[in-house]
Amino acid sequence: MIVEAVVDQHLERCSHLWEARCELLVDSDITLSELTHHDREISSHLEGLRLALQSAPGNEDADLPEEPAALFTAVAAAVCCGARDELQRLAAGAADANTAAAVADGLAWDGGEHSDFLTIQLLSAEDPFQLEAGLRSAVEQRLLFPATVIENTVAAAHPRFLWGIGELGMSDLHPQCRAFLSADDVGQRFCAARSLLIMGDESARGILQEIAESDDSIGTEASQLAGRGQTYPQVADWVQKLTGDPARLGRAILVAGATGDPMAAWWLVDCMAVEDVCAVAGAAFSQITGVDLEHEDLTADAEDSGDDGQESDLPVPDPTLVRAWWTQNEGRFQAGTRYLAGQQISHDTLWSVLAEGSQRHREAAAIELALMDPGRPLFNVRGRGDRQLRLTQDQSVC
Repeated sequence: MIVEAVVDQHLERCSHLWEARCELLVDSDITLSELTHHDREISSHLEGLRLALQSAPGNEDADLPEEPAALFTAVAAAVCCGARDELQRLAAGAADANTAAAVADGLAWDGGEHSDFLTIQLLSAEDPFQLEAGLRSAVEQRLLFPATVIENTVAAAHPRFLWGIGELGMSDLHPQCRAFLSADDVGQRFCAARSLLIMGDESARGILQEIAESDDSIGTEASQLAGRGQTYPQVADWVQKLTGDPARLGRAILVAGATGDPMAAWWLVDCMAVEDVCAVAGAAFSQITGVDLEHEDLTADAEDSGDDGQESDLPVPDPTLVRAWWTQNEGRFQAGTRYLAGQQISHDTLWSVLAEGSQRHREAAAIELALMDPGRPLFNVRGRGDRQLRLTQDQSVC
């Protein structure tokens, strides 16, 4: 017997947990262990829904979920039940970027043949958001794009396709990416340049720098990406150029932090005295040195961090306290050597960060690993926690 109240509880709780997960994956301090625990809760509620739905027929006349969280839950539950007809009906719920992401996440949660079935269908969809859902699902599951998609001029021009080339390590599609470096659409240019850089094409840095200087929507991400894989002297002129525009000081700080070079540390400490960017400077300093500003009592009593014009929960550093800490600890770091979370960047330390670091540092580690070994699929730090955990454990055994 189906108890509707119990089903509703599973639906509501699963949706809430997925919404929380989306927030946790954005520049947060959550660790892989914590993410795995969170994801197991999602899976437990999906299992409850599977048991309920398998004993009750679906309602093909039911309204499509309008909220992304409800759509994720419905799609993931349908995958669990192998309900292909229901999956096809739910695919129409991908009506914008947010619902497309929800459909893709739902398909990727358990994966398998039923997920692949709909993903392949969506990769041929004429609707741009259903196509985006298919592209996102394929990338999330690390499924290589089939020839039918590569040869489809509409799909091949989609920013998510260009993004996915780098994520999947499809180096043979290098020419397709280069063709979009001069595209009018900034999203296409950014996604193409991102993929090219993580596949080893250094010429893409110039495009990322242009975007970092001129675009407010993805300039922050472009700044960090352009700084990765370089020492501070290699970006010093660009940092100085960005610093000349007060509105771009936050971008300059992100570039300096992304280098991982402690040569930038004293300048970052100075930037902590600038109210609008103090939290960003603190995060960049922590990314290099690994110091936990709150745990070490290096924070100021403040409620607003500025954060380059965006809301943030980043801690606000006290410049005087951080300066004293750096004076005592500078000797542990070597200028010109790149660090992430206080560890010299190497293959082993990056895997250590992926296994034990915070989400914001894990995102950096995944990019750094790709730059060290171009052409391999990017480690998916947004994937289901237990899958990530297995990969990091397998690596530690090697």
